[in-house]
Amino acid sequence: MKSLALCAALFVLAFFSDLLLPAGIETDKPPANWFNLDREKDGVIGMSTERAYADLLKGRQSKTVIVAILDSGVDITHPDLREKIWTNAGEIPGNGIDDDRNGYIDDMHGWNFNGGKDGASVQYDTWELTRLYVAYARRFEERDPEEIAAAEEDEFGEYLSLKKEFDTTLRQAQSAHKEIVDALDAYGQAERKLQAFLGRITLTDEWIEAIESDDEETMNARNLILHYHKNGWRRETFERSKKIQETLIKYKLNRDFDPRHIVGDNDADPSERDYGNNDVIGPDAFHGTLDAGIVGAVRKNGIGIDGIADDVLIMAVRIAPCSGDERDKDVANGIYYAVENGARIINLSVSKSRSPFKAAVDEAVRFAQKAGVLIVTGSGNEGKNIDGAFPYPNRKYGDGSTENPFWIVAGASAWKADQNLAGDFSNYSRENVDLFAPGVAITSLIPGEEIATVDGTSQAGPMVSGVAALVWSYFPELSTAQLKKILLDSATGLDALRVTIPGQRARTIAFSELSRTGGIVNAHGALRLALERSR
Repeated sequence: MKSLALCAALFVLAFFSDLLLPAGIETDKPPANWFNLDREKDGVIGMSTERAYADLLKGRQSKTVIVAILDSGVDITHPDLREKIWTNAGEIPGNGIDDDRNGYIDDMHGWNFNGGKDGASVQYDTWELTRLYVAYARRFEERDPEEIAAAEEDEFGEYLSLKKEFDTTLRQAQSAHKEIVDALDAYGQAERKLQAFLGRITLTDEWIEAIESDDEETMNARNLILHYHKNGWRRETFERSKKIQETLIKYKLNRDFDPRHIVGDNDADPSERDYGNNDVIGPDAFHGTLDAGIVGAVRKNGIGIDGIADDVLIMAVRIAPCSGDERDKDVANGIYYAVENGARIINLSVSKSRSPFKAAVDEAVRFAQKAGVLIVTGSGNEGKNIDGAFPYPNRKYGDGSTENPFWIVAGASAWKADQNLAGDFSNYSRENVDLFAPGVAITSLIPGEEIATVDGTSQAGPMVSGVAALVWSYFPELSTAQLKKILLDSATGLDALRVTIPGQRARTIAFSELSRTGGIVNAHGALRLALERSR
């Protein structure tokens, strides 16, 4: 009979696996650079980048393409990235003067719209849900519902809806935190029990499996630890999950938390543009550095990883906190900055469920469209169909009747042509997702001269941005419309393959049904098609 601690631990494992762990992913690991490899030559569903360089690009001249990484910061000092960082030739570094008169002082490598004039930066912010709920609560929380005027009934109804969602989400987060803490405590007790039994501080699964004892508590501890490990849960997994829940409660769902005083702008004025600072790294550039590395880490230098595009410059535009939702005005201003300073591709690996100043973002997106700039985003990590619930920012203008044609949305794929090809966390849609790209077990750069392996559609997006930059650098004469069509037309199709539906482990679907193209971005195929269409 299982102990109560073991029963509780197994409940927590089931409760959190959908939220925190990529389900269905293979236990074996792919090569670190699998996303650049080829199905026929290397046996993985990569983008055939290395094959493209070997077969199609030898001896060809290229033209530098600027890719703007609109994110939470980029480590521009990383040794595998620093020579690929865009530099503003119109600025004299460190003189405190806006030499090029673009409105931003000493913006040598980009701009930080989450920073203040004193050099400080926002690290944590709330969710948009929290900000909207707080704004409505200021108006309605203390008022008698019977005294709400007819003209305010719709807004009062919105307040009640926001309050219900906020309260429910906060309760779930608090409950999740408690369950994680309890599970971590149970894990710790079991771990200490086995350490004492074996007389070892460090435990391996082999040693744990070999334990035989007449003591029920020892065997319960053995079974608990092995069950956790089998399902991908170790001490560091629990610690990470605990930190996620603590951050959620302390910052994202904290109605009393507002870090915007650090920036010093008027957050209610989306037309404001002259704010921020030139610290494009920020307090934690983990996410943006990952994405920048995928696009343009220096190739074949024996450091870090090999990026996708060899002739690319990374413009770092900090428009998001390290944790929490980006603000619409920062997204809009980041787009304006990137376009006005020469970026041809904008990688926008951010996502949220609400957009109170969408009109301001739409205006910036139209500006980018007019300039022929390609925008690339990930589909989001909720593991759901987004046919009718497209996250923000997105390519649809206003009421959704029109959209920016120069926008690509990518879901996340894994490395094997089997039922786990679609990342279990990846959003999908025949209407709103264009294609898939590598986004499972992606190794890329992180701050501090390091690398890390992560999952996410935030990594699928820069895969597409990198391939787009690669094609455009060798075929700069292509229009934005032509480039996008080439990327979509050349996507690797796997029509006969059925995969587990993301977020629904017990059901399968044809992989071709998960996106508009039904395929995975392919550098070799895109360049081959560009060659054919340029003749």
